[in-house]
Amino acid sequence: MTIDINDELILGARLLLATLFLIFGWRKLRDYSGTVNQLVQLHAPALIGHRYWTVTGADRVTSMDGFYNNLCIMGGFLLLYVSGAGKYSIDALRTVGAP
Repeated sequence: MTIDINDELILGARLLLATLFLIFGWRKLRDYSGTVNQLVQLHAPALIGHRYWTVTGADRVTSMDGFYNNLCIMGGFLLLYVSGAGKYSIDALRTVGAP
């Protein structure tokens, strides 16, 4: 059974996922030293920054929220990987001019 995925929906999903990284990535680039300090404080090698299972009190809920938000984002990117780039992508534009 194959499912026909709408190229416009794939584009929308890609734009929504990219928005998060453009906004917060830009903020982290502007305050690069602050970002590095935060990662050092978390003892984060980069993979897991929201270890909610080590946090107590009210901060645990905030950290848990961040962890599961990141997990959902990974799921979104995994789905886009499986579905392909879609008709409205740089990959599709590159193949138009190919012989």
